[in-house]
This record gives sequence, C-alpha cells and structure tokens, in this order.
Amino acid sequence: MARPYSENLGRPVLRAAQNQEGSQRQIAQRFQVSLTFVRNLLRHYRTTGTVNPKQHGGGPLPKEEKELLLANIAIKSERV
Repeated sequence: MARPYSENLGRPVLRAAQNQEGSQRQIAQRFQVSLTFVRNLLRHYRTTGTVNPKQHGGGPLPKEEKELLLANIAIKSERV
C-alpha cells in the first residue's frame, strides 16, 4: 500500500509550480515524483488551500494500526 507523500515534499513542488520554474512534467522529474502527483497536488491545493495529505478515507487499516488494535483486543479478552 502506498503512503501519501509528506507535506515536506509537497511544499517545494508547489513553490516550484507557483514560481513557474518549468512545466509540470519538468517539476515532476526534478523532484523525482510522478506527473500525476504534481497534478493532484496542484488540484488539492486549489481546492483546499493546503498541501497537507488527505485523511485516510477508509479501507484497510495500516499494518501498525491493525497490529495495535489486535493487541488491544487480545488484552481485553484475557481480562474477561
């Protein structure tokens, strides 16, 4: 499962696009991200005004959260 890019990467990409430091394709190559990432980041910024990643929208839990949840269930079932 792919993790979202951090805002630490989004900010320089956004700044480069705003300063017209090349085409979206050139900016993607410069920061070693996909062209889709650049396009989605710019669309997300226009819509929300931020480069913060979107919240987890459901679906399977990340592995760490799933393991923690299962451990909590096991502890509680031992108490019963």
